[in-house]
Amino acid sequence: MFGKNINPFVISRRTGRPLILDGAMGSMLQQSGIKSSGSMWMSKVNLDNPEIVYKIHREYISAGADIITTNTFRTNPLAVENFGARINQKNLVKESVKLALSAAAGHDVFVAGSNPPAEDCYQAVRKTSLKIIKDNHYKHIEYLMESGSHFILNETQSHFDEIKIISMFCSKNNIPFVMSLFTDEDLKLLSGE
Repeated sequence: MFGKNINPFVISRRTGRPLILDGAMGSMLQQSGIKSSGSMWMSKVNLDNPEIVYKIHREYISAGADIITTNTFRTNPLAVENFGARINQKNLVKESVKLALSAAAGHDVFVAGSNPPAEDCYQAVRKTSLKIIKDNHYKHIEYLMESGSHFILNETQSHFDEIKIISMFCSKNNIPFVMSLFTDEDLKLLSGE
């Protein structure tokens, strides 16, 4: 497995080929019969049925993925808080990353820590203040990196101010990151840009 200080973007340039990212975790879990857990989407399965998450990570590696994504799309502070049950968010992130790292052990595979939008990615009008959104991302990204993610995959981001918050935080802290955007049919972010 690649060391903690190896940047996947440098490896891609050195090998002269793009790296292959795994596919959707939530869809695969649904196909396995797992039901969504409200605001936590499919992340509670990391605690309830970790063997299923591990198996899906391994299947993606066997299929040729160079990068597997942690099942942390909804382990961010706001999602866990809105779920209502007493779940330690930091431990949930740690266990989720540990599953991916365990599946990647012995393979030259990167682990991308999934960081979702603070609220629903398809939500045009947000209900949360920018301060809470900022705190949400700072804490989630820190937990993902502390737990061993090689870089942060900011998935389906749809609001420019949130993208800017994430980008500035990662850049300032030398955290490698990728930004995946969600746009409308006119290729505009939901915030209008």
